[in-house]
Amino acid sequence: MERQARAKEMERQAREQQGMGAVISRVHSGEYFHLRLYPSCINFLPEALEARRAASDRAGEGNCLGNIGNVFLQLNEYKKAIEHYKQALALAQAIGNAKLAADSRANLEQARRLRKAIAIRGGSAGTPTRAARSAQD
Repeated sequence: MERQARAKEMERQAREQQGMGAVISRVHSGEYFHLRLYPSCINFLPEALEARRAASDRAGEGNCLGNIGNVFLQLNEYKKAIEHYKQALALAQAIGNAKLAADSRANLEQARRLRKAIAIRGGSAGTPTRAARSAQD
């Protein structure tokens, strides 16, 4: 409960200092993600993505796409994770952001490996490891 209160306080402070897209992404990459409140992340991140797009923040948009992929990976929704990682990679390449491109490639590869492992086993592999990069903006 204390961690949730701390997450709410972080969100309030970030709202005072940054734009909405950065605030929502920061909450995702901070306490909510680490508290494993993944459904809450999925509720917030599309809003963050739209805010990044509205602000023409292409790098932030790419990070947000990767963050959404990270959440879907944790939810074992590999197809959705892969879709978001592909979008992040395409955007990173379009804007020439080498770090974002490398992170997106690594995340995409991990999601593909996990999806393949599930297909081979014919069932669930449980909770996957965290995405290859941290979900920090």
